[in-house]
Amino acid sequence: MGIRAAWSALFGGGEKSRAADSQLQTALAQLVMRGELPRRGTVEILAAFTQMPWLRSVVGRIAEEVSTAAVWELYDQPEGHPHRQQISEHPLLDLLRDPMPTIPPTATRPELPGIPAHVVWNAACQPIELIGDGFQFIDRNLAGYPARICPIPPHWIRWTPFDGSPFFEMQHNAFSRRMPNRDVLWFRTPDPLNPYGRGAGIASSLADELDTDEYAAKAVKAFFYNGTVPDFLISAMGADEATLDRMRAKWKDAYSGPKRSHSAHFSGKDIKVTRLDTTFKDMDLVALRRWQRDVVCQTFGVPPEVFGILESSNRATIDAAYYLFSKSVLLPRLLLLRDELQQKLVPQFGERVYLGVKSPVPDDRDLTLRAIATAPRAFTVGDVRKVVGLLPCARDSEILGTAPINAGPTNLPAGKSAPAAALAALLEDFDARLRCVSDADPLARLEAAKRLEQK
Repeated sequence: MGIRAAWSALFGGGEKSRAADSQLQTALAQLVMRGELPRRGTVEILAAFTQMPWLRSVVGRIAEEVSTAAVWELYDQPEGHPHRQQISEHPLLDLLRDPMPTIPPTATRPELPGIPAHVVWNAACQPIELIGDGFQFIDRNLAGYPARICPIPPHWIRWTPFDGSPFFEMQHNAFSRRMPNRDVLWFRTPDPLNPYGRGAGIASSLADELDTDEYAAKAVKAFFYNGTVPDFLISAMGADEATLDRMRAKWKDAYSGPKRSHSAHFSGKDIKVTRLDTTFKDMDLVALRRWQRDVVCQTFGVPPEVFGILESSNRATIDAAYYLFSKSVLLPRLLLLRDELQQKLVPQFGERVYLGVKSPVPDDRDLTLRAIATAPRAFTVGDVRKVVGLLPCARDSEILGTAPINAGPTNLPAGKSAPAAALAALLEDFDARLRCVSDADPLARLEAAKRLEQK
């Protein structure tokens, strides 16, 4: 084989290579366009959201926070473009901010009730966490443009598109409908076993842990409902039924009630006592349920401090909890929604625009304060006031360290630099305005400070 033929065979220049590429593309197309039914257990996992407390707590918190943080933005250029400009008004933004508005009735159709945007995005996020699939239907107006985005439960989608039938088939009870591929938004987390099929949710991998916690709760509940197994089995050798009835009545009269608990019993007969139950201490249910709770939270990647679990926390971990939650949980979910909307919904408006979402990750306050202390001349008074939560003022444009913040003597005290003198003057002026407030009441002092800043 010559050099030209070898090069063509390796990098696609020959007929055999082109034939192999064509076969590969055909095989991939068949994989992508292979319709699938819902996974077995989909309905049970969705129903577990309302039955298992920690699943409800974690998935509900993620969906609530994502739907709250979904602040959509629109740009004329892709991300990273040097001349990117934000678009403030566009029909796409109106639709995303109110995806399911109320449509007035017509002569042929009754009024279509609306759903708030928060609920629509929440309904899309919950099944993504549970089973890995979230579906929304694009409803169009008479001109053919998207007018509403309606959530669809995943188990209603009976069939996904496949080769020769590019439709989603929706079925619920007696209602059935075929929807074109362009009319359905499909948010999913890919299954590594088949990335072209249905998604894989996190709750599916927690089936054993969730069942264990649920059965532990049911065991505690069954204890208070009193099962069919008695706690003790007491046997008296040679006693007849009349003797046993007298013993039972005497025992009940002597030891029933809280005031007679932990009393001693004396008997001259051969009595054998066998305990049949297992105490909660032996089962260690409290530690078991705490362990299952931690497994659920850690699998979803949510810091325990977000749920008020402060057993092994300190101030540093509490302050960093929401930062980690926003960066590792909220932001990836928002980008998942944005990518599907950009690929399928944005092109239907006929303009080349790019969808963005405002990052929910808060600024690193400690890093900002350290930077201000290290290089104060790189910041303004307004930057500092923004970090500490004060309202804007007329001096926001002043550079730190270039002039005193309040009117005072221009000569500096011995041993003090310009930034230190400005800070000292600021603190002196601040304390002077708050002397009317008792130092013993820090809340009143803070409220007085806010009122003075507003004035």
